[in-house]
Amino acid sequence: EELYIAESGASNSLSAALRQTGFGGDTTQTPPQPSQNEDNEDDHLDEDHRLLLRSSFPLLKSRNAGVVLAVCSLHYYCGVASIKVRAALGKALVRIHRDRREIQYVVLTSIRTLARECPSAFTPFLHDFFVKGMDPSFTRLIKLEILTALALDPKSIEAVLKELRTYIRHEDKSFICASIRAVGKVVELARIVHDRHGQNDGTEKIQRKA
Repeated sequence: EELYIAESGASNSLSAALRQTGFGGDTTQTPPQPSQNEDNEDDHLDEDHRLLLRSSFPLLKSRNAGVVLAVCSLHYYCGVASIKVRAALGKALVRIHRDRREIQYVVLTSIRTLARECPSAFTPFLHDFFVKGMDPSFTRLIKLEILTALALDPKSIEAVLKELRTYIRHEDKSFICASIRAVGKVVELARIVHDRHGQNDGTEKIQRKA
């Protein structure tokens, strides 16, 4: 009995010391709260759910592409669909998409899905999706879809059309056909965007460039 009391006393003192230094698993501690400048868009979530999302968010800066993709998938399917979160996901995905071809294909596929729902997250990185000479065929086709999804304002539309015009001279016939279809989609989007802004003359100018 004396031995049990001595061991339990040592255990209690150790756990108390850990709680004081911040390393113990004190269940009475409140989860980390966001700063005052951060929008509390996840307050409606369960406490454990909210803690999971906030704790995983810093992992977007990881050097491991698999970790970044896992965190992006978590926030895409289980997180809050806010512009701030999607912008952070987009920045992280653009950073890791410059890896090996196999990783690049997986990341670009994820970017294509996210760009269709939140293109503003990738608009600042428009030039990162321009096709390069060493890109394989499957990468070129995915980049075409991403560029088409990001052509939503007059400036990006003009930049995408100017880039697509160079692809028509490519030696790959299937890529040329895909580029021509992309030009048609972007021109149709340009008509809608410029009509919305009341700039019909600008639409005709872009159509002539295409």
